[in-house]
Amino acid sequence: MDSNVLLVDDHRDILRLLHSTLDTLKKKEIKISDAPSGEEALLESGRHKIDLLITDYMLPGISGVELMHKVRARHPEVKTIFITGMTDKKKRDEMLNAGALAIFDKPVPLADFLDVVERGLGLVQTIFPPEKTGEHVEERHARTLRPACQLPTGCSSRSSLPAQ
Repeated sequence: MDSNVLLVDDHRDILRLLHSTLDTLKKKEIKISDAPSGEEALLESGRHKIDLLITDYMLPGISGVELMHKVRARHPEVKTIFITGMTDKKKRDEMLNAGALAIFDKPVPLADFLDVVERGLGLVQTIFPPEKTGEHVEERHARTLRPACQLPTGCSSRSSLPAQ
């Protein structure tokens, strides 16, 4: 099953960097398109189903959050990763509250970025087999779980923090 990724940033060098970074995944099922503006991104989202939107927050004429909402109107299941230089807490909260899968500051930590992309597209496979349901699982968990604190006087969350 193909996954369509749309990269949106008004800086061509960022688009090239992200595009070449995604190419390192060497996954033929990932189709990457890019757009230098929100308007072009909307045109692209009208042509193809978008599974993952990777966008800058600050775009000419539209914010990344506004773009995300417009793309979601066409593709409700789209996941969004924001790339930003913004440090304003209100803007970051806006991105998170809008349903961002992740927010990356510029310069983008590429290994972390690729990890989130793979998880967002469902490409990550675990090496552990799926757990079976039933008593055996509950029994195994009961044996491995340990209380967080075994001191006779109890624990305080402050006791484990270094003194300031």
